[in-house]
Amino acid sequence: MCYYRDMNDNIPNSKICTGCSEDKLLEDFGNHKKGKYGKRQKCKACTKGLNDTYYEKNAEKVRARERWYRESNPEREKERQRKKYLRTKAQNNE
Repeated sequence: MCYYRDMNDNIPNSKICTGCSEDKLLEDFGNHKKGKYGKRQKCKACTKGLNDTYYEKNAEKVRARERWYRESNPEREKERQRKKYLRTKAQNNE
């Protein structure tokens, strides 16, 4: 990984979000291999807001893509449902 470092070879513990322009801790950003300090440009809160807005505007398109993926990958879908069943069963037994 390529990180930008200061003159003393230290990685800073914060960066500025390009979405809200606030200085936030690096842990508030999602990972991105080629991003500055190995993090995304926008913080997790801004990214979630963008994703929610996109879903609201394109709900049918997103659902159609998800449906297509499930139909195209029946083995993965079966495994996902099995894991969900076991997880739910374990939670109900606690």
